[in-house]
Amino acid sequence: MIRMGRVVLRNFKNTEYGSIAFPTFSKTISEGLQGPDIVGIYGQNGSGKTSVIDAMGVLKCLMAGEALPSRVFDFLPCDGKSFGIELEFLLDQSKGRVLPGGGVDCGDNETSEGPWLLSYEVEVARDEGVGFYVAAERLKAKDSSSSRAATVILDVRVERRGRDFLRLDCSPSGNWGALFSGRKRDQSEFDLTLHLANERNMSMVFSKSVFSRIESLYNSMADDMELLSKRSESAFHRILEPYIFLVPEIAYNAIDNMVVLSTSSHAEVVLNYLHIRSNSAMLGGGSHSDFRMNLLAPSVLKESRVASFKGVIAGINMVLDSFLPGFSLLVNDLGRETMEDGATGVRVEVLSKRGEAVIPLRCESEGVKKLVSITNLLVGVYNNPSAFLAVDELDSGIFEYLLGQIIETMSQYARGQLLFTAHNLYPLEKLNAKSVVFSTANPSNRFITMTGIKTNHNLRDVYLRDLELGGQKEPMYRGTNRYEIDNAFYEAGQAMAELDG
Repeated sequence: MIRMGRVVLRNFKNTEYGSIAFPTFSKTISEGLQGPDIVGIYGQNGSGKTSVIDAMGVLKCLMAGEALPSRVFDFLPCDGKSFGIELEFLLDQSKGRVLPGGGVDCGDNETSEGPWLLSYEVEVARDEGVGFYVAAERLKAKDSSSSRAATVILDVRVERRGRDFLRLDCSPSGNWGALFSGRKRDQSEFDLTLHLANERNMSMVFSKSVFSRIESLYNSMADDMELLSKRSESAFHRILEPYIFLVPEIAYNAIDNMVVLSTSSHAEVVLNYLHIRSNSAMLGGGSHSDFRMNLLAPSVLKESRVASFKGVIAGINMVLDSFLPGFSLLVNDLGRETMEDGATGVRVEVLSKRGEAVIPLRCESEGVKKLVSITNLLVGVYNNPSAFLAVDELDSGIFEYLLGQIIETMSQYARGQLLFTAHNLYPLEKLNAKSVVFSTANPSNRFITMTGIKTNHNLRDVYLRDLELGGQKEPMYRGTNRYEIDNAFYEAGQAMAELDG
């Protein structure tokens, strides 16, 4: 089981530096691996809230072994050469998937099953020839029960000019040098694999091809363990074993349990796409059965997916009835047809039902489609302690009172983690002050939690007061004035009238 702890942004969009920690991360390690963990981000327009969601999207992409999309270039500051993201998280091998070998050794002379405190850092740099590239990555691991410092498992540094690699270093050099001692061919193939992953804008730590190459090295050394030098054997146990055991778990978690919905994902909802996750995936089963349903027209599903799809719809209906009493979804089976690959598919259409009225779901309002789309994901967060859902503008299209009830329920009973941005202030009355992060007007310290909040305080009222009067360690609002807004509207109207002649 994996739980997110803290994310740090450096020179990411308009955030020079910003750090956000989940509430349970400040508790003991054992407490940090269980219970609800909700963070809501509030603040002025353009103050960096969306940056956090975008950064989590970059991390998910890299840790899942996928290529970064071209829009990542937009996250680079116009006057900067690179941005950096750091993620600290916890991994408990005793819960969920059991890793090979049962434990790993990071230099403490004995193996441990964790929980492990992990850190993954990435730097993405600007280059005129290729736009951007992954310039540096570092994965560190630490047994939470140990007093020793974290061990650097793999640290890769790249310097490029267009398609040319000026430098590619792999650290800790002493340990990796010992691993490849007498294995020049293996090292050459490893270096080539790193180059190819970087050229494809993929992680050099979590790339499937890089992992396969390191796994081959691991198997070869394990077979020849009695022939290894003390230096090679030490490097094997210190960094190679942790890499082989920890990296797949991190990658599987990113694929199975991380969902990031940016504003562009919301646009997909508006454009009538429904994100489907299987019931087993929501419970941590890791079925890899995510897919999207086009609501504009009937969709053709493989026969093997139909039962899972109907099960998902049945589960969504259980929750939707509590959100929208009397509302439910129906699956209209339009018959079988042959798919492009020759397999037999089933044409289905999603309908909505209110009382006796039945209409295509595509005809419902944006708010209803939004609720339908995220309900399935919220079920996952509620039931699966490894589930992580990040949503930009969660409040968009959702009735204020219902939003507050959803947030309150999740904050008290959910087993997973939810990170969201919003403008609607009603959830501030339902969340603990430690679960709310506010963006500031200071790009060098972009995110803070409020101080001086007592149990009898209404966080919403305190926030509105501080926006106007101040009182926190950082300014939370770049001041606006109603009279200046009024005058600006008037002068803009006059200027436009003069231009029209």
